[in-house]
Amino acid sequence: MSTRAKIHDTLERLERWLREHQPAFLAAMRPGATDAELDDLERAIGRQLPDDVRAFYRWRGGIAKADHLGPDGWYEGPDGPFWGRPMTLSEIRSEYEECCGYWERDWQNLARGSESAPKPGWWHPAWVPIFDVNFGPQLLCVDTAGVWTGVLGQVIYFDNKSDPRTIDAASLGDLLRAFTRSLERKRTFEDTTDPGTLLDDARSTSPVGYPQYRNATEEPTIPEVQQNAPVVTTRPAPGAFRVGDTVRLLEGAFHESEGKIKRLEAGSWRVTVTLIFWGRPLDIEAEYWQIQLVEKTEQEPSVGEWNELTEGTELFAHLGFGPSIRKLRLFVTACYRIIYLRDWPEAAEPLCNALEEMANGHQNFTALHDALDDLWQSIRINSDHRPIVLKDLLASCPPPLGHGEPLEAHAPRERGATDLIREIFPNPFAPPRFAPAWRTADVVALARGIYDDRAFERMPILADALQEAGCDNADILTHCRGANDVHVRGCWVLDLCLGLE
Repeated sequence: MSTRAKIHDTLERLERWLREHQPAFLAAMRPGATDAELDDLERAIGRQLPDDVRAFYRWRGGIAKADHLGPDGWYEGPDGPFWGRPMTLSEIRSEYEECCGYWERDWQNLARGSESAPKPGWWHPAWVPIFDVNFGPQLLCVDTAGVWTGVLGQVIYFDNKSDPRTIDAASLGDLLRAFTRSLERKRTFEDTTDPGTLLDDARSTSPVGYPQYRNATEEPTIPEVQQNAPVVTTRPAPGAFRVGDTVRLLEGAFHESEGKIKRLEAGSWRVTVTLIFWGRPLDIEAEYWQIQLVEKTEQEPSVGEWNELTEGTELFAHLGFGPSIRKLRLFVTACYRIIYLRDWPEAAEPLCNALEEMANGHQNFTALHDALDDLWQSIRINSDHRPIVLKDLLASCPPPLGHGEPLEAHAPRERGATDLIREIFPNPFAPPRFAPAWRTADVVALARGIYDDRAFERMPILADALQEAGCDNADILTHCRGANDVHVRGCWVLDLCLGLE
């Protein structure tokens, strides 16, 4: 679904909810603005509004504060589901000019701060206020320049009396989608007795990976787009680098410096290189395209070392860039099956299924987002405490897992990362030999049934079928018959039988 289609779908769902649950709030909103009116606003403030913001205001024109003032001058309009009052176009212009004017007039005082702490990020002229939060000095703004992150259209929470600057979503459309899903599902915690908590829970729902926290004391830099940066579309060659290889850095402060590879991070294709700087070792992280091979390591790991290692970090280091995107995703999915299915089966099963579907090339991001939200609500984890790896799994490839935590950090501790790694990835020091003749109709049918049904108790039967087909590879047969082995989708023997990478 395109970005434009997504925001229109969200607004249609939001309108249905408002008509059913809060018709007074919907009635108080002004009719949608015309394109000409939105163009006038953009010319007046000198900023181009993102498409989703324009779509929101074409849907409804906000609620005018002046239309709902009580005798004492306080706002007495209908309490709606949003984080605050959606402002009208004229109010947006007035508030924007006021904030920019105050910033320009009192720059020196703001830069000094009340406690001698400079606050260069108190305000930025790229921020366009669209929601009046709590009917006070707080504003929800759309960022037309991508301050701090480079993400144009991100939503920033601004409070003129405090320093935190929270980035609540990558776009207004993303924020509205997460918010609307929460309203539709009427999410409340089990001990909720106050119906109003429904709205509070919905308002606190953030898209995956948000909120992100910045501060007014930070310089409001706008990251430059690197026009000449390489576009990484595939993983490097599996044998391109190994731990211990000597490489040369091609970019950065240590350009032309040489060091040895300490770590290869599967999934993000990042490399940790150890340099000797002023007589001391210094670890530098780089992308694989930022290094050049100087000399291959002479140290050859033994075949048995793969089975002897007890740390997931070491195993992944030896895998290097060999694993496919599919294998990496299935490893993470297997970890989450073990971690969450035991305690939250109803919420975790849809998520794990959606992750496996994505690993196998069927990308349904809507189902993945919904399943992820269901799981976090079930285990009551706030959006800012959610594991980074699942946010990265939602991102477009490549890389499949972003630059988050190492993969082995997400393996279940009670089972250990090493069992799952050896289940999904074969020994790189002794790659298994699999003859095409062993892939008979019986072997393929058995392997497909085990994979589709997760009937891993049939693995010994698969070993018998392989043996009948002529398989004499002890590693393959032992893996199938191992009584204590853990089996999951992505099992390297099943993948060999089915011809999967």
